[in-house]
Amino acid sequence: LLPYTTLFRSQDSTLAFLSGTSARGSIVYDHHATAATQTMQFKTEDNATTVMTLKAENVGIGDEAPQDVLEVRGPSGANKGITISNANATTSLSFARSSTATARIQLTEPGTVGTGDLRFFVSNEDGTPSLYEAFRIEEDGDIHIKATKKFYLDGGSDTYIYQSADNNIKFICGTVDGFSVGSNGIVFNEDSQDWDFR
Repeated sequence: LLPYTTLFRSQDSTLAFLSGTSARGSIVYDHHATAATQTMQFKTEDNATTVMTLKAENVGIGDEAPQDVLEVRGPSGANKGITISNANATTSLSFARSSTATARIQLTEPGTVGTGDLRFFVSNEDGTPSLYEAFRIEEDGDIHIKATKKFYLDGGSDTYIYQSADNNIKFICGTVDGFSVGSNGIVFNEDSQDWDFR
């Protein structure tokens, strides 16, 4: 395995890795006149496949023209993506505006491998974010929403379902308390609206 460096008139610098006289891989830097267009590419598979491209502040894996900070593209016809693994019982993907996470998706596997749940965290505090669990998808497919949190149906803020107290579910439509279902029975029209029953 013998590396060598050459500078071509095409303004490419190449660090090639040879097996005998055949290139098995290389790192190629494009000295484009425009700084934002300059790229560095990493090639493998007998120097035929560009596995990673660095362009400006962007990184492309399997993509030679990344349009975002990180862009991943699998080969055509392949069922490939991104895998995040951890030797511990939790594996997380965090989102932050600066250095402190304000949202997180977390896989928790407290038991044997393959028995985990997926948890979604958000934050509603200004200044110093404090993450709290909004909902989770259990290993059996059940979805758990925290008590008193609302499930909106109209994309707005006036029609939703929520748990108002232990064993009590309220159905709100257009800010009107339509009815509630509890362990002691069903209550209709608690707001005393003028409703038609048909």
